Amino acid sequence: MVSYEYFMDRMQPYEITLLSDMIPWASKIQAENTRLVMWSVLSPYMKNKPKTIEKFWPLITDIEQTKEKMLSDEQANKVREMIKKNFKNMKSKK
Repeated sequence: MVSYEYFMDRMQPYEITLLSDMIPWASKIQAENTRLVMWSVLSPYMKNKPKTIEKFWPLITDIEQTKEKMLSDEQANKVREMIKKNFKNMKSKK
């Protein structure tokens, strides 16, 4: 990360802000790496092995990621309309 000397003597305020924004990502990456190692080590010895690593060891970040990936009803309707329009255009070209 950053040495104590650099942090105290030379670091600029904008760098401190950037560093503080990266701390949650660092802990997330460490948790993901730990989960991957545990999955790799234990999976050969598990009788009822979960199909995904997320089911083996769920993390809070998994829930946050699924919430981010979910579409609202309005967004889903827009996608449906776009697909219908494209499908109609493809039919009319044939």
